[in-house]
Amino acid sequence: RFAHSSLGRVPFRWMCAASRTDIPHTVSAAEFMDLPIIATSRELQLRSSALTWIRDNQIVFRAPTICNTFTIVAKMAAAGLGVALLPVSLYREAIEQGELRMVNCVPEMQPFEMFVIRPLSSIRPVDLAVEALAVEIGRPYTARTAGETPRPIENREVGT
Repeated sequence: RFAHSSLGRVPFRWMCAASRTDIPHTVSAAEFMDLPIIATSRELQLRSSALTWIRDNQIVFRAPTICNTFTIVAKMAAAGLGVALLPVSLYREAIEQGELRMVNCVPEMQPFEMFVIRPLSSIRPVDLAVEALAVEIGRPYTARTAGETPRPIENREVGT
C-alpha cells in the first residue's frame, strides 16, 4: 500500500563530551547499560538499526533521559550529562572542535537507512515532485556523509 525510495544510509554514533574522561573511548554493548544515556524521543530511538542493535545485544537502558530533538540531546551530551546517539554528519563540526567525541561501541551499530514513503494512492504531481526532489537531494548527501556510492532509485511496494 506504500511506495518507498531509499535516500541512502546515515551513520549514527554514540557521543559524549570530550571532557568526559570517565567514559572509555571504546565500550561494549553491555557496558552501555551502565552509562548515562540521553536519547531522542522513544519513537525515533527505537528505529531500524538502533532497535536491531539494542535487541541483538540485549540492552536495557536503566534510566535514559528522553528529549524531543537532536539539538537538545547533543547540547546535553556536550555539557557532560551523558552519552547520546547522534548523526555524525550533523555533529562533525562539534567533534572537530572538541565539544563532542565519539564513543566506539563493540559491536558497532549499522548506519540508518532513510526513506521517502508515500501511499500508492498518492499520485498527485506535487507528491511525486516532492519525492523526486527528496531523492535527488537526499541520496547524494547521505552517500557523501556515509562514504557510499549512490544507488539507483528503488521504488517498490510494501505492505502495511
